[in-house]
Amino acid sequence: MYLGKCIEKCDKRELFANPLHPYTQALLSAIPIPDIHHRKDMDVIKGEVVSPVNPKPGCRFAPRCPYATEACMQEDVPLREVSPNHFVACTCLL
Repeated sequence: MYLGKCIEKCDKRELFANPLHPYTQALLSAIPIPDIHHRKDMDVIKGEVVSPVNPKPGCRFAPRCPYATEACMQEDVPLREVSPNHFVACTCLL
C-alpha cells in the first residue's frame, strides 16, 4: 500500500522473489542484512510525498517514481494481473 492505495498484491514468497512496483522494490531494499561483511545498496526514494488528505490525480507514487510518465500523472492505475496471482498498479510495467 502507498498512501491508502494498493500498489502490489501477491503471495509473500512471490513478493520477496519478484517485487515489480518501484515502491515495493524500494521498501524491500531497505531491509537490513545482519552481516557486517555484506553491504547492501538501498534504493532511496526521492521526491515530494503527495498529500494523503488531498491527493493529486493519477498514481500517488508518480511524483516519486523514477519511471513515471505523463500518463501516470493523469489517471489512476488499477491493479492488473501481470502474472498468475501477481497484481500491480503501474503503467510503466505493462
